[in-house]
Amino acid sequence: MDSVTSDPTLPDTAPPRRRLLKAALVGAGLLVVLFVGVSFALSRFLDPDRLAAWLEPQVEAAVNRDVSVGAVKVGILPLGVRLDAVSVSDPTGLAPRLAYLERLELRVRFLPLLKREVRVREVRLQGLEANLRVGADGLTNFGDFSPEETNETAAVEAEAGEDRPFALQLDGIR
Repeated sequence: MDSVTSDPTLPDTAPPRRRLLKAALVGAGLLVVLFVGVSFALSRFLDPDRLAAWLEPQVEAAVNRDVSVGAVKVGILPLGVRLDAVSVSDPTGLAPRLAYLERLELRVRFLPLLKREVRVREVRLQGLEANLRVGADGLTNFGDFSPEETNETAAVEAEAGEDRPFALQLDGIR
């Protein structure tokens, strides 16, 4: 019996390839565990129904219109959010609806999420329909697209120290 090869106190004499393969397998295993952990955490914290309930008022405030979203799905690979059947109303009545998107995908970067920032790296639009109209009196259905912020509103928000949950930075649109 050769007791020298089974002694754990002796240095590892395995060939470098074998050690490299072992390290690669351990690294791959750690990546799989990390991916499963991140997937579980995102699925627990990014509930599509809660996300839709948070997102609709945010979009409505941004475009100054009623917005309805058919479905919201959170994707892990690639990391992002997909909105299906997004409809923007037309309060002027010049068109049945101002805009409709069959699908809107927002792909985000992972690391900024840890700092509670949403950094969109890509926006994909599919099935865009826009009904921008001008009435006989010269009024449009898109002229008041963005609400005006008065100095009084800005002062009240600043005084209250309103902390917004996320900062959004858009890198580009494709």
